[in-house]
Amino acid sequence: MEPVNYGLLFLGGGICVCVLIGVVVTRRAVRVKPVGLRLAVWLAAGLLCFGGSQILGRGFVGWWPFLGPPKTFIRLVKVKISPSSRRIALVAIGGHGGRAIRSAQRLFVADERGEQVVEVCEGNVRDICWSNDGEQLYVLRRGVAGKKRPSKSLWRYAPSTRKLSYVRALPRRTDRLSIDPADEKLLITTSPESGEGGKVVLLCGQIENDSEDRPLCWRKGWLGGHAWGPKTGSIFVATNEPSSFGDDRGLWVLTGGGKGSLQPTAILEMRGIERIRLNPAETHASLVVRRRPPPCLAFDLYVLELAEGFAAPVAIGVELASAAWDGEGKRLIFADTVGLKTYNVSTHRVRLLVEATPTRMNPSFPESLKALGCNPSGDVLFQRGMSKVEMYDSRTRRTRVVLHTRKLRRHFKEHTTKPALGMTIRKYERQSGAKETGATDP
Repeated sequence: MEPVNYGLLFLGGGICVCVLIGVVVTRRAVRVKPVGLRLAVWLAAGLLCFGGSQILGRGFVGWWPFLGPPKTFIRLVKVKISPSSRRIALVAIGGHGGRAIRSAQRLFVADERGEQVVEVCEGNVRDICWSNDGEQLYVLRRGVAGKKRPSKSLWRYAPSTRKLSYVRALPRRTDRLSIDPADEKLLITTSPESGEGGKVVLLCGQIENDSEDRPLCWRKGWLGGHAWGPKTGSIFVATNEPSSFGDDRGLWVLTGGGKGSLQPTAILEMRGIERIRLNPAETHASLVVRRRPPPCLAFDLYVLELAEGFAAPVAIGVELASAAWDGEGKRLIFADTVGLKTYNVSTHRVRLLVEATPTRMNPSFPESLKALGCNPSGDVLFQRGMSKVEMYDSRTRRTRVVLHTRKLRRHFKEHTTKPALGMTIRKYERQSGAKETGATDP
């Protein structure tokens, strides 16, 4: 429900009261007038009362009662949490439907309880990632208008000061980025161009300087995963087709954080690795593996023990972005078609935390769950569907809603009158390259 608009409340109530007083005062005069005039007076009084009641209802519920509630939609398309600061960053797309869909995309940052939600910016946000200490949020934006900006740019948001600042330009074909543990360097993944034989280039550069970007490798085929080692700062890269590393397909590691000319070392032979997550001790890595090339959306989960180079299968039918380690790196949280689960690397046991409930639209399909991470207390945060962020309490074994898209309605309210911006969920997914979560300066 929208906040009460006291201005409309008093206006609508005042109109109704004035009409009723006027009818009472003039009732004798109306009786002695001709029938046609009496009907006109009562009709005018009825229309004024109806208009006043509509204004009154608009002030209470936020929409015109005669027209009914607007067809509002808000969907979470990307959610990332910072375990160190317990903040939640989320990209939402929302608006109102009618003859033409009026929608917009916005970036928000909320506290761990979901009570304080701050709008960061509006526009095409392609990727977001937290700094190691959780005090900075890095944002990959596209097409920022109003100033002479590059088509792709990196921005930094400080939740403590609520300030969003421009950092540097990014290559035009930047598709995804990740920050190193020291918050000094970043990996830039570029989308392939038709004239380059489908090559995907992985660049390494400085956060503050856009003149030192240099290629680490190129890969063919669909986009593979990459990640920074949280302990050593090594770079882990997956290849699905022949690459600059060689003809082997699998997982490679570059030690030294990308400094100098490094020889990659193959640590696992496996095709289809799309997501890589390493635990804090860098002893195990979770691998989300695509069964077949796109457009296949079937993914399986493996856990790789780096010392032995053996990847053990853990689950089938998992979500692409649903795998996160706890603070100690002993438990892996993930979600599949059954529900939200944990995997213990010591005992190799899988435990079900939250069962996936059937969807309203199709009860034969379970609702989608995505593991987001753990807070320092060991509680698990996860996304339910495209509208909720929930928390599983490890002590009480109960869940509670941390943030619901209803809290974001007021940020998309003005799009009932604005022209369509042309951004839909499917279009966002096509641009992002996977089903996960114009622009103006803040």
